This record gives sequence, structure tokens and C-alpha cells, in this order.
Amino acid sequence: MIERYIDMSIIIDIVIFMVFPLSVFIWYKYYGEEYYIEEEVSCKEILMYGYCTDINQLVERNSPYFWYCFQKVYPDFCAGLLEKNPSLNISEFKLCAYIYLGYKSCENAEYTNIPMVSVKHNRFVVENKLKLLPGENLQTWLRHYYATE
Repeated sequence: MIERYIDMSIIIDIVIFMVFPLSVFIWYKYYGEEYYIEEEVSCKEILMYGYCTDINQLVERNSPYFWYCFQKVYPDFCAGLLEKNPSLNISEFKLCAYIYLGYKSCENAEYTNIPMVSVKHNRFVVENKLKLLPGENLQTWLRHYYATE
């Protein structure tokens, strides 16, 4: 009786460990590509037609197309910052864009999945690179600087 129980237990384990991964694989093959294709089509539309639905949605989804769309909406922003300091890198440009749009450090950390300490440090680095005076607000400075360009 015990041998029969052990045999049955082994058979059940084998079935479970083979059927479950197989069902996940089949589901992914059937539905996974559909989701992938939808995302790919929307990204291609953004790149081909140059439209950006809502920049804030792109920020909140941490979309890789945020920077592309931001440059389309604010074409002189990047050039103005490069003129001020050519050593800014892309992550610093994105941080400036988030700040320009009015996002606070805690929101930047949440949407970009970066620790709050890193966001504050990066903000400090950007303020130093742009040679802001102590007490000057980066968001106010960016809005004023962009408005005068």
C-alpha cells in the first residue's frame, strides 16, 4: 500500500512539474506576443508620426520614449542646457526635464525607480554643473532660463 502511494506521489509530482511550465509557456506564446506587438506598435507610432500623447503619462510609466517626446515638445531645452554646460549627460538632462515639468524629488525617485538619496545627489550635481548660486531653486531657474531663451 505504501509503495503504491509513493508511486502515485511521484507521478503526481512529475505531472505537476511538467504541466505547469508547459502551460505557462503556451500562455506566453499565445498571449505574450500580442502584448509585445501592441507595445511595439505604439512605440513605432510615437517615432514615426512624432506625436506624444501626454508627457506626464510617459514620465509615470518611466517610458524610454519620454526623452524623445520631451525634445519634440520643448526643442530648445536641450540646446539651451548644453550651451550652459556641455558636460551634462543624458540622465542629468532627464532629471532637468522632470524638474522643469514640476516633479518633486520623491516623484522622480518613484517613477524612475531610483533611491531618493540618489535623486537628491544627482540634483545637487546638476545644480553645481549649472553653477547655481546657493539658495537658487533649480526648477525656478530652469523655467526662467528656458523662458528667456
